Amino acid sequence: MKVAVLVSGGKDSTFTLWLALHQYDVIYLVAVLSGKESTLFQYQKKPYIEAFSQAVQIPIKIIEVIDEKEELPILENGLKDIKVEAILIGGLLSEYQRSKFNSVAMNIGIPCYAPIWRKNQKMLLQEMISHDFKIILSLVAGVGFKENDVGAEITPQFLNKLEQLNTKFGISLGGEGGEYETLVLDAPFFKKKIEIVEKEVIFDEKRLHGYLEIKETKLIEK
Repeated sequence: MKVAVLVSGGKDSTFTLWLALHQYDVIYLVAVLSGKESTLFQYQKKPYIEAFSQAVQIPIKIIEVIDEKEELPILENGLKDIKVEAILIGGLLSEYQRSKFNSVAMNIGIPCYAPIWRKNQKMLLQEMISHDFKIILSLVAGVGFKENDVGAEITPQFLNKLEQLNTKFGISLGGEGGEYETLVLDAPFFKKKIEIVEKEVIFDEKRLHGYLEIKETKLIEK
């Protein structure tokens, strides 16, 4: 079956892509670049997404959205253009997101699969780590996070920290409440690694909110 995988470059969509490559013929990646206030898509910039596509060596269709109200119609039209038999998403817990993507898929007559749906968040992170996914935090938001967490790699030690924050403050281990977002710089199926050449950490102490401003990346041979 020829499929497309909706990707952001974050951990869940990248892990979904890895699973898809074991079962399907992934002929396209699809990335929707929308605004920072989008409730459906992780905010991402075009240069990183292009580097991600080059690293995994799978063609990508980048859909840029100006008006967030038009996200789904534009995504629907974009999927029609590439003529796939199914789409896969990295949805984990959000019923809202899953229902919206299911609706888009139904409108064009294809199924929408979410292979990590309702998976145990700790076990999922452990599996990613054990398979050498290099995952960094690109954004943090909320109590318990500090400036040096922005850009930190999710290792077994960092997972312990997330568990402590979960116990103390109730954060979602997988960041499903918007507590953090991620980027994947390497994974078992990557043909090349992504290296961040130039970056800036922006952190607001009052809001306990910070993000990684990536200014330049390059691909490294593995």
